[in-house]
Amino acid sequence: MLCRNCKKRFKPRKKTAEKAERPGEERPRSKRPEAQRTGRERPAAARPAAARPEPRRPVYDAYEREEPSERFKTFRLITGIISVILFLLITLQSCAAGLGNILSANGEASGSAGFILALMMMVGGIVTICMRKKESVPAFIVPFIFYTVGALLGAANVGSYADLAIWSVLAAVFGALHLLFLFLCRDVNIILSILVPVLIVAAIVGFTVMSTKGSEEGGSTDASSGNQGASDDGAEDDGVINFNGSGYNITLTRTETGSDYEGNPCVYVYYTFTNTGEQNLSPAAVSYLQVFQNGVSCERAITSEINEQMNNYSNEVQPGGSSEACEVFSLTDTSDITVEVSDFLSASGEKDSQVIQLQ
Repeated sequence: MLCRNCKKRFKPRKKTAEKAERPGEERPRSKRPEAQRTGRERPAAARPAAARPEPRRPVYDAYEREEPSERFKTFRLITGIISVILFLLITLQSCAAGLGNILSANGEASGSAGFILALMMMVGGIVTICMRKKESVPAFIVPFIFYTVGALLGAANVGSYADLAIWSVLAAVFGALHLLFLFLCRDVNIILSILVPVLIVAAIVGFTVMSTKGSEEGGSTDASSGNQGASDDGAEDDGVINFNGSGYNITLTRTETGSDYEGNPCVYVYYTFTNTGEQNLSPAAVSYLQVFQNGVSCERAITSEINEQMNNYSNEVQPGGSSEACEVFSLTDTSDITVEVSDFLSASGEKDSQVIQLQ
């Protein structure tokens, strides 16, 4: 025979005689279980209780921890943004205060302290923004340190920069809030969590108030002594300008009349400039001289020739040195003139004047 699948020939087996079934006798059924015969399993309810599989329980890793809840995230973000914005404002004010300290030579460091405070607030704000989603100890302690150090430096150097006291207290509040957040995230006692930040802010506020009062008392003492010296000078005034400015002295020596490059009348005002400060100064940088005629200020004149005294107006003088300077002003007639000398930038408005007859 030929196989249908592999197409090979093979010999068929001989058929065995099947047993004849007796009449009235049934063939024995298979002894296999019902599940094997039908191919279906019994429902779970029909199974014995011991055969039921136990429900699978979830397995937890002993080292797994829950994710942080990110508390105070929004408030910390707002605090950081405000700190970065205040950096720009405080920096501008500090530059102006520092320039005023240099020109007035008052020995204060409020401008520099304000800039350092602004820098500390900016760093603290950036750290707060970057770590606002973390509740670790460094995420709160690092901004707290920057804010507190900036507040202490600002509170110790308020001086004439009055707004520095406000920024110092605000920096202290920001630092205390970070400490409060740390205590609340670590579930520290609520009374202790509130008491410690409040004490820190109160201490810095008290330190700021004491520093402000000390600077005001020093300023009032200097002002009173200055007023007393001015009154003494006024009592001894003999009609000659002898002005003591911020680190210098100007004494009027003589005046001369002449003509400018167009032939119009002008007056040459000569004076002695003495540097009494600790750094090089020039008359053009620190002093301001004006000439009035008939109640109207005279304009500066341009001459065809420049002498040595006119050059000394812009030349610097070392501490303890003196030079004779000259400034030229236009005239409208030959009537008397009034010469006034003051500081180039002065908050007190002090000045000295002298009336000069041209004829």
